[in-house]
Amino acid sequence: MKIIKICGMAAMLIVFAGSNLQAQTWSKDQKAVWDYVQSYSDAYQSGDYEKFISVIHEDYQGWAYRAIVPSDKETAAKYIKMGMEMRDVPFYNQTPLSIQVFDDFAIVHYIFHGFSKNRESGETEEFRGRWTDILMKDDGKWYLIADHGGAKGD
Repeated sequence: MKIIKICGMAAMLIVFAGSNLQAQTWSKDQKAVWDYVQSYSDAYQSGDYEKFISVIHEDYQGWAYRAIVPSDKETAAKYIKMGMEMRDVPFYNQTPLSIQVFDDFAIVHYIFHGFSKNRESGETEEFRGRWTDILMKDDGKWYLIADHGGAKGD
């Protein structure tokens, strides 16, 4: 019985160590894309609406778990503005799981975790989930062209 537990623990250690090694071996292009994703996520966390909206392409289509249908840039902008007005995000962390970079497209899968504080009630809520961002390079600049995901439980 002890040997089975030890083998199981060893297997888990190998899996977790392997996932950490992957995160440390991103290519230059993958790192650049991930830095870009984090830059617009930081803009959201800090409440910089204009900076966050500026990365969304005019032809954007996104689909959050809670949404019945995908939304365009105009609809997403309304939800983003409302969220920024209602909540502060004192802590937000993302961990990349997969980053694929092609000539003019990038696909980024990541998990996130954070806390938000309702400005009216003062209540703090923990959230976590998974997300996919699809980026397109247009005139040499990356834009968010599509995304999908949401918090656990959505």
